[in-house]
Amino acid sequence: MVGEFEPLELSENFANNISHELLNVLKLSFKNSCMFGRSLVETNDLIAGIIIYEECKAHKLVYSLTNKITHDMSEKHIESVKENYASVRIHDIRLNPHSEEAFEIAFHENYFLGNTDKKIKLESDVFLLALLSRPYFKSYVLFSNSIVSYNAVKSIIISEKKDRSDYFDFRRPLNFENLPVQKLYKYVEYDEKVLTSILLEGNIKYSTAGELNDKFEYSYLVKNLIDFNHISMDDDAFKEQYKLELRKQHPTLDNTQIDLLNEQTKGFIKLLEPKIKELLNLGADTIFKGMLPEFQKVLNYTHLASTSFSESYDISPMWAHYGNNHNGVAIIFDHNHDYFNESYFNYGSCPTMYSDKPHKLNNLYYHLNNEGEEYCSFLLFMNKSNQWNYEREWRMLKRLDELEKKPLENSFIYLDSIPTEAIEGVIFGLGVDEQSKNKIKQLIKDSNPSAHIKAFNLKQIRETYGFELEEV
Repeated sequence: MVGEFEPLELSENFANNISHELLNVLKLSFKNSCMFGRSLVETNDLIAGIIIYEECKAHKLVYSLTNKITHDMSEKHIESVKENYASVRIHDIRLNPHSEEAFEIAFHENYFLGNTDKKIKLESDVFLLALLSRPYFKSYVLFSNSIVSYNAVKSIIISEKKDRSDYFDFRRPLNFENLPVQKLYKYVEYDEKVLTSILLEGNIKYSTAGELNDKFEYSYLVKNLIDFNHISMDDDAFKEQYKLELRKQHPTLDNTQIDLLNEQTKGFIKLLEPKIKELLNLGADTIFKGMLPEFQKVLNYTHLASTSFSESYDISPMWAHYGNNHNGVAIIFDHNHDYFNESYFNYGSCPTMYSDKPHKLNNLYYHLNNEGEEYCSFLLFMNKSNQWNYEREWRMLKRLDELEKKPLENSFIYLDSIPTEAIEGVIFGLGVDEQSKNKIKQLIKDSNPSAHIKAFNLKQIRETYGFELEEV
């Protein structure tokens, strides 16, 4: 997936494998993307199509979870999208890489839910699952602060009970034209050379996994991956699996005889249950220890580096840790610039995923076999402990061979070039003196490509812990 992307040409065969309602959602999504001047349908366009097409299953499912959705689409916009949408031809529609991936995931979900075997075409509710399955999808980000999640949607799809009593109002409007996070901020210490490199030359530093300040980053759990002590032999799944094994051992017996044999051996097996679990745990531990060297060899993270941003400029611990205790600056970036759509494995900028535990090796090994090295690397680089969630971090991930390796006195750093037009401003911390501010403002003023960059003072809002900006 690295390299130039060629959109998949949708065909009648593709249309024949999705339901009529999902086809209508796709056509509305295409119209929505055209309204915003996009040639490719993005995952946020697909969410817009679901919200506009009230008759589809996904729309009803979303509104069973939340009784109100605030979005930025005007009534006039929605009416324009609906106008003659049925006449859109499938051959006219082009999907961006994430939308293509969403359809691939959805077809797999449809298969695992048993719908493919039943000749049930892909419908919008299962497709909604796919749109919520990857944190780098814009569709995922739209719902990241809501009850509309992958697990919530899947629990409704596989449950006979369709009604839900819990409701949720979104914390922010859904912005279908752009990402909900319009600006990103990079906190840095005040260093005239560094700021000149970033603001005037557009150089962004990328760090390898070994340079990151969280020493648990790019780690994964190896021990206690599967604890068979928590698996009961009275579980229905275990009973069914045991019956399957009996049929393999005794292929000439019919179902009645298998059931009888199952009852006869159940008591004996129950007596041996503690020893069986002990052996299974030992076996699993041996297997995964054997997997570890291979996994580490394939996922050699030293070929990757990341750079970090924050969603907000007013996080006091960020000013303390990265902004030299308010003696540094925060640089403002336009998150809608094309730079943030171009990174490793076509992911673009992604919100960091915070969790209580690292990924388990067996789960990563599954992803390695099914999605490949790139996706596993992405999971590891984008996962951090919940203790860091105050950072509200977004990351960009790139290969080292895409970056400039610049020598230092006793080492070197990796730099990437970002167009200066993607830089909107610089915020001076509370402790930066006027002479230092004037130096940076003059450098910006004297630079042609960077003259548009604005300068702001950070001001504390009276009688609060909050901050606001004052342009200078």
